Amino acid sequence: MPMSAMSRVLDTHDLLCSLVPVLENPPWTRRLPLSNQWQKRDGDGQKWNDVANADLLTLTKIEGQVWIALFSLVCNAEVRI
Repeated sequence: MPMSAMSRVLDTHDLLCSLVPVLENPPWTRRLPLSNQWQKRDGDGQKWNDVANADLLTLTKIEGQVWIALFSLVCNAEVRI
């Protein structure tokens, strides 16, 4: 990534701190108030799917992408300089 783009992502927009609230309160997971049923968005983010309580911690494609972005920002040698 060019240095100017990396500087904008890290300093101007502070992407690292922006990803943490998304992981703490994920918009791809919801609980229906009347039935107490958990739902998650599918891999394409198009529709909600019911999820059993035992499978609630299973990562979706969307959540995995956020974790990969966070991992890349923290562990990339160019970023840590």
